[in-house]
Amino acid sequence: MGHYIYLEERRIAYARAHGCFLRKRGEIFAPEWMGWEERGRSLEEDFKRLAAHHGLSGKNIILVLGVDLSFLGLSLPKAAGSVVERMAVNQLFVKEGVPQDPAAAVTIGYSKTRDKAFAALFYVEGRLLTEYKNALRAAGMGCSHVLAAPDCMALAAQEMWKESSHLVVDVEEEQLGLYLVSGGNCLASDIASLRAGRFFQMKGEEMFYQEVAERAEHLFLMAGEREGCGSEGFRPECVVLLGDCLPDPEVGGERLAQLLALPCRMERLGEVPGGLIAACISGCLWGRTGKRRPARVKGNDKKGVIPFVQGSIGRVWRWWILCLLMNGAAALSVGLWFNLKEREEAAKAAEIRRAVTESERSQSFGGARAMKEEMERMAAMEAAGNLVMEEAAAGEKLLSMDSLQVLMDCLEPDMKVESITFEGEKGELSLVLSMDERGQIPLYVEGVREKGVFPHVNHSLWEQKEEEGMPERFFAAVTVSLKEGSQDEDD
Repeated sequence: MGHYIYLEERRIAYARAHGCFLRKRGEIFAPEWMGWEERGRSLEEDFKRLAAHHGLSGKNIILVLGVDLSFLGLSLPKAAGSVVERMAVNQLFVKEGVPQDPAAAVTIGYSKTRDKAFAALFYVEGRLLTEYKNALRAAGMGCSHVLAAPDCMALAAQEMWKESSHLVVDVEEEQLGLYLVSGGNCLASDIASLRAGRFFQMKGEEMFYQEVAERAEHLFLMAGEREGCGSEGFRPECVVLLGDCLPDPEVGGERLAQLLALPCRMERLGEVPGGLIAACISGCLWGRTGKRRPARVKGNDKKGVIPFVQGSIGRVWRWWILCLLMNGAAALSVGLWFNLKEREEAAKAAEIRRAVTESERSQSFGGARAMKEEMERMAAMEAAGNLVMEEAAAGEKLLSMDSLQVLMDCLEPDMKVESITFEGEKGELSLVLSMDERGQIPLYVEGVREKGVFPHVNHSLWEQKEEEGMPERFFAAVTVSLKEGSQDEDD
């Protein structure tokens, strides 16, 4: 079961998704919908209210952003996915108007006719992402990951509709979302606080549809520049209108078809927001062969050394210009002044070199630490694989790499597998885990239970140990049963 919280500017919604996405007889099977709630003065209070009403304490939440998102589309040289993503993030950091330390979800696509790669970035301020996660933790919930509604809509459109490209017009009571999608990727998006109800109350239906059409044409041009489609821009095969809140959705679809000169059809989702349904559908695709996972909104922990050095060099350059001007006015006095400034600039340059060296050292240490953690994770998987082979050699078939992969996937980044043992007669697999925070183990156990792979999951009392010169960590033993008959008992 997946727990989803959807954020808009003025509202918040929660839904549970059971099983996999289905579509039958033209009807979309929606998740278990809990309705809208108005956002209050504090997001932490909103989350606490949701946790109390729906019993979400200790649950892992998938947070879906339908607000505060900005879009940046880039055309880049064709390269490996990780290289293209790094280039795209670097472009984001130097682009004017982008907030400091942005957090972004990045998707990569490749041109079939040109030697180009296309990157779509959905970004928010880094401080906002931190606030969202901190508010969830303060409410007693864990944050599994954060998704961007436009990327989820691109994946859902590929699954729901037969056309290869769409303009999805998601009309909600409090906002408007436009998503230009093709082949499971979002080429351009626009989320605006545009209240359709007010237009219709003031008899401004025509003005509303014209505004939607103008915004759509702007998206076509944005995508066309990257796709090389000429002055007309990228034209999708059809328009999909999600507009259950409209007074007459059929009339709205006909009007958009006229304004955009594209076929348009209605999809009825009821009160459930389109971005939330799209997130639930994309979540059901995880693990399927050939299906891409939705990109996660992640912060960038690496500080910008290059902008710091560039700014320092710029200041040095301005001092040199001032030096030359004063030299033309009074050679003798400028000579003395120059010597003084030269010493100051030498000290400043030395300070810059020290800052760069310390930053590079810090990055190297971070890379070595990440490599060490990855090697430890690989060693744990190798030990688990040996258990599978030993158990198979003994003639048993309880263990499988798929079930062991579930245990590894639920680990937080700072959690380590200290040991792993298997008792074939009891059909029990035991892991000793270490972690930084005590509260991580209940979330881990709950995450394993929600996967539904093991009949019973329990954990022992945790204990804390402190090694010399190392920070304090917590240890816990987690036992999963591969046979029916035992009970979940958490000490």
